[in-house]
Amino acid sequence: DGSSLPAVSEAKYLGVLLESDFSDEMEMNRQCSRLYARCNTLLRKFRNCSLSVRKQLFVSYCTNFYCISLWCHFRQTVFRKVKVAYNNVFRCLFKRDRRCSASLMFAENNVLSFEALNRKCMYEFRSRILKSRNEIICELLTNVFNRSNDIFNRWQSSLYIVN
Repeated sequence: DGSSLPAVSEAKYLGVLLESDFSDEMEMNRQCSRLYARCNTLLRKFRNCSLSVRKQLFVSYCTNFYCISLWCHFRQTVFRKVKVAYNNVFRCLFKRDRRCSASLMFAENNVLSFEALNRKCMYEFRSRILKSRNEIICELLTNVFNRSNDIFNRWQSSLYIVN
């Protein structure tokens, strides 16, 4: 109708915070806060459950980071903050000392570390896109997903060893 659309610096779309500067940091901070909130809920309701039950609860409620495979514009400090939150939540649920080795803790319990979870999500999402027969996605793959794309570059550096 000839009316102009208001410009905003951020918007929520399909449950994800989108920023006008394409940064993922607000969404990452939001995911970090949500992770701690889920931990508090699990501790309040299931503190006295067995280790196997707490492990299943952790895997079910604390390893689902929506759109983690698309995060590519962020500072390492923000990424580290989410990783520390993930580790801390696991430590709290399993009543581990805050100084214990995170990698050993995850290995002993057969749970993915944050880096492994991140790579798994990237790989699975990338595989689904490459197998897609959707014409729009195929067109995007041929025109947009080239070596200058930030998401593609992040996937390449995270998933493959570059010689």
